Amino acid sequence: GKFLPSINWNLRWEGIEKWDLWGGLVKRMSIEHAYNSTYVENSQVTDIGRAMGTQTVQSGFSPLFGLSASFDEKLLKGVLTASIKWSQTTSYSATAASGAVISMQNTTDITAQASYVLKGFSFPLFGLNLKNDLEFAFLFTFKDNGTATYDVLDRGSFTGDNADGRVLKGNTQIIVEPRVRYNLSQLITSSFFFRYEGTFNEGAAQPGYHTVQVGLDIMMNISGGR
Repeated sequence: GKFLPSINWNLRWEGIEKWDLWGGLVKRMSIEHAYNSTYVENSQVTDIGRAMGTQTVQSGFSPLFGLSASFDEKLLKGVLTASIKWSQTTSYSATAASGAVISMQNTTDITAQASYVLKGFSFPLFGLNLKNDLEFAFLFTFKDNGTATYDVLDRGSFTGDNADGRVLKGNTQIIVEPRVRYNLSQLITSSFFFRYEGTFNEGAAQPGYHTVQVGLDIMMNISGGR
């Protein structure tokens, strides 16, 4: 079929930190929402006419909801930032080779991050006044991909239980990673992290897998000479 251009938009709301609700704790905050859609077609023109190759329609919210914030450094005695982004996109594709079959891919993506940094705090040790930095970081991602098909000549492929198409395959990815980093007077840097990563498949021979990583890094800087 033929398609007309769709309306796209991008909304960004800043200045939310001025609300009395936060009690001065939030230094800066913004909310974002955007909708994007594209239509692409590939065709071949020869002496006998024009032949359609591929038609693709992609639309979705990227992000459906996005929030970023930074907090007052004096009140928290450190730098705290946080963000979350939730996107939802769908793509439909039809090719001449596939006949009346339309393929669909649906993607949901959620990412959340937070970081707290405490710089320059000191404590005495063996008569020395050591300057230290401490950082806490957290990462969470969730991504779900699903692939389905619709057969235009088979009404049962897109009605009833198959309203979302006949599911071919799908996978869900989850990552959770907290991390702590400590710098001791620029002489010793240590980092401890825990990372969980899982991939779960649907409609595939392999059910998926998950991994757990735990690590500790220590770096020491020693210098001297005559």
